[in-house]
Amino acid sequence: SIGNIATVLGVFDPQDSATMYVGTTQNGLLMTLDGGASWQQARGLTSGPIAAVSVDAKDKCTVFVARANQLLKTDTCGRDWDQVYYDPRTAQQYTAVQVDPTNSLVVYAGNADGDILRSEDGGASWRTLHRADARINSFVMDPNGTQTLYVATNGAGILKSTDRGTTWQEIRAELDGYDGGRRPLMLVLDPTNPSVMYHVSRTGILRSENGGAA
Repeated sequence: SIGNIATVLGVFDPQDSATMYVGTTQNGLLMTLDGGASWQQARGLTSGPIAAVSVDAKDKCTVFVARANQLLKTDTCGRDWDQVYYDPRTAQQYTAVQVDPTNSLVVYAGNADGDILRSEDGGASWRTLHRADARINSFVMDPNGTQTLYVATNGAGILKSTDRGTTWQEIRAELDGYDGGRRPLMLVLDPTNPSVMYHVSRTGILRSENGGAA
């Protein structure tokens, strides 16, 4: 049981619904391969916080995690992990990571300062695309390959890019009428219609039927 462990997120393997990764506040990364019947700690990640996890939609053995001021990657189903990014500012926190579902070489990461980074070579190198006015909470991408990327921030609403991060649109005023509107914890796209988006905050759930325009 993991009932006595403080968890912050759970991420399913897109190719295997029985496999799930759970990030914790102090106990590293947990994983189940049998739908939660049993749990194990990921080798090498048995302590400390795990803020974000993203599984490659095309290769279930490739997983990225955000831990404190590091981004880590495994391509061996968690048997070993490599540090693919390190921020020398030890107080920095990386809070989000996302593998592009249609191009596994493209990976996005975000931190508590609002920096949005992108790698185009599977994590070997990174560059900063944009800086938001608030902490990056999470990413979500259209799985149908339309190059659309949404970013949930902790106070600056939603950022939207339709060209994989080259240019950005701010969705703020559209959310001002809702309690917690500028602080989405998570964004979820309808898998059958990616124009339909759900905005999850501490105060409730909002729905947009036109890609965040309203």
